Amino acid sequence: MEKIGLDMDGVLYPWNEALYTYFRIYKGFSGTQFEFSKILPLGRDSLGTLDDAFIGYLAGIEYLYGTMIPLKSMLESLRRIAKTYEVFYITARPKNARITTEKYLNSYGFPFPNNLILSRNKGVEARVLGLSFFVDDKPKHLDQISKETISFLFLQPWNEAYKNKYPTIRSIQELEEILL
Repeated sequence: MEKIGLDMDGVLYPWNEALYTYFRIYKGFSGTQFEFSKILPLGRDSLGTLDDAFIGYLAGIEYLYGTMIPLKSMLESLRRIAKTYEVFYITARPKNARITTEKYLNSYGFPFPNNLILSRNKGVEARVLGLSFFVDDKPKHLDQISKETISFLFLQPWNEAYKNKYPTIRSIQELEEILL
C-alpha cells in the first residue's frame, strides 16, 4: 500500500478559525475574522513576525488543536483515499498537543488515527516513511518535502504567492480526484 502524508493545521484542521474563535470566546474580541487578521496575523508563516513568548503562549492553548468540527465531505474523501493509501498525519504542532490531536482524530473517525507524527522536520519524516505524496499549506515545509516525494500545496490566503511553485489543491476532495 502506498503512503500519503497530510499536514493538520491549514489542511485538515482550520487552526486559524480556532484561533479567531478562541479570542472571541475567551479574550472578548468582538470584531470580524477579517478585522482580527489585521490585528494578529493569521497566516502561520506570518507568526514569524510575532515574538517567541507570544508564539509559545499560543502553542500552549489546547483549545486551538481540537475544538473545530471537520467537514463531513473532507472526512468522506479521506476515508476513500485511505482504502488505497496508508495515511500519515505529520504536523508541526507542539508536543503538548499530542493527546488533544489523538483524541480529535479518534473522535471524528479519521482513518489511521495512530499514524500521528509531531515533527518540524517533515522532509526527514517523508523520506523515512517512504511517502508517495504529501500535502501541506506552508511553502517552507514543501521546500524540504518536495525533495523526498510528490508534494501538493493546499491553497490558503497566506500562500497564494506560491501557487505556481507547486501543484495545488483547494480541498481533500480535489486530492481524492487526483489520487483515485
